[in-house]
Amino acid sequence: MCQSFCFCSDDFTAFGNSVGAPCVFPFFYNGTFYDDCISLDRPKPWCSTTDNYTRDEQWGECLDYDVCQKHMVLSDLWRNIGCDHYSFGKVEENDLYLQEGWYRFTGIGGDRLTDACSTYQDCSPENIFWPSILECDAGLTLYYLIPFRGMYMTCK
Repeated sequence: MCQSFCFCSDDFTAFGNSVGAPCVFPFFYNGTFYDDCISLDRPKPWCSTTDNYTRDEQWGECLDYDVCQKHMVLSDLWRNIGCDHYSFGKVEENDLYLQEGWYRFTGIGGDRLTDACSTYQDCSPENIFWPSILECDAGLTLYYLIPFRGMYMTCK
């Protein structure tokens, strides 16, 4: 049973088309209401991230772990919005190598994504992606990131 300070493992999703959004229970799918993740029509258990999948078609794969305990970490120095990006030499500064999923940031770059575009970023619409955010215990902030042409920048 989940207590008030933790998140149940099936609260949050990965992959799908809902960018890490939490499951919504019950949800309606093909004439039936479901109160849990289902294994119909997909290779892994999934849920709707709205109350009506048949109408909205928004979904994500259910996770069998607590994302606050198990997630990926990024600590690249160049991510700090205040850094002199020319001092890093020939470092490729983009996020095309990322795997889609939940991340936290650590190190000199800070632990929070900036909520505005910096002078280091190309702010055209195809290079901007604002991820889902999850606040865990003890001030831990996680972000649901996907690979894209721009870069995720942090600030302190």
